[in-house]
Amino acid sequence: MKRLQNFYSEREQSILGGGFILLLIVLWELMPRLLPMSQGFSLFFTTPWKVIEASYQLFVENKIQEHFYVSSIEFLAGLGLAIIVGLPLGVITGRSPNIDAMVDPFVTIFNATPRLIFLPLFILWFGIGIWSKIVIVFIGAVFPLLINTYEGVRNVDRVLVNVVRSFGANEWQILERCARDGDFDCFLLAGRYSLLEQTALDSFLPMCERRRIGVIVGGPYNSGILATGARPGTTYNYEPAPPAVLDRVGTLERVVAAHGVPLAAAALQFPFHHPAVAAVIPGARSPDEVEANLRLLRHPIPPTLWGDLKTEGLLRADAPTPG
Repeated sequence: MKRLQNFYSEREQSILGGGFILLLIVLWELMPRLLPMSQGFSLFFTTPWKVIEASYQLFVENKIQEHFYVSSIEFLAGLGLAIIVGLPLGVITGRSPNIDAMVDPFVTIFNATPRLIFLPLFILWFGIGIWSKIVIVFIGAVFPLLINTYEGVRNVDRVLVNVVRSFGANEWQILERCARDGDFDCFLLAGRYSLLEQTALDSFLPMCERRRIGVIVGGPYNSGILATGARPGTTYNYEPAPPAVLDRVGTLERVVAAHGVPLAAAALQFPFHHPAVAAVIPGARSPDEVEANLRLLRHPIPPTLWGDLKTEGLLRADAPTPG
């Protein structure tokens, strides 16, 4: 008995809700048998069992599948049009105060107006065919899409938006916070996914891959050291490279040289192997440097090179590479 009481107390809301719905269905089914109904009223009244019988008959006669197909086309077409119109318009109005001021009165008026009053007009304008139904779905969906997109754009932390706009967010943690709190197409990640640093693999790059956010990798040479090698006076993150970084780059040079590959070629091609990376910006100050970057990009690299870098602990084991 106690187990039954515990079962009920744990699921009380579901049992009460489901039981009340079942009670209403039973009363609905019994109503024609308990209450006298006029012939006119009975024409517009049915019972759950008759609905089940009619549905089964339609299914057996292969009619419900056809109706379901037509209704699905009408619904998907209306929803698709609502997405095409509502999402861009919501973004535009959320970003532009002037357009917001022009569009807001119409959105407020039409959104507050019951949709049912439009039905006679739609039937008169579009007839009783497929287009009137598509327009009905469109009107029902476009305003919630527009308003929610507008609110989402307006409520994104402006500091985060300004950070992304400034392209000054070299630390991937800042970009990850932006990705969680907003909706972005791409990020520029400068100097934080290279042969010398792959901590963006912890969570930022996997998040971008899941959400299909493109990542533009800037500074694949880490401000120069991966282009020139470990030489005196070379820079790392726009400062003189510390001894630990010089030692690591020296080891990188030794491994890639064993495969006949320039360090700069490995550095430039490495970021491209991650599926979230859409582009790499190496930076160039002259046409000659552009040509040099193109040659490095085309330089063949054997897959075994990446395996050796991982074996030496110079690349993370989960870094996407060929082979």
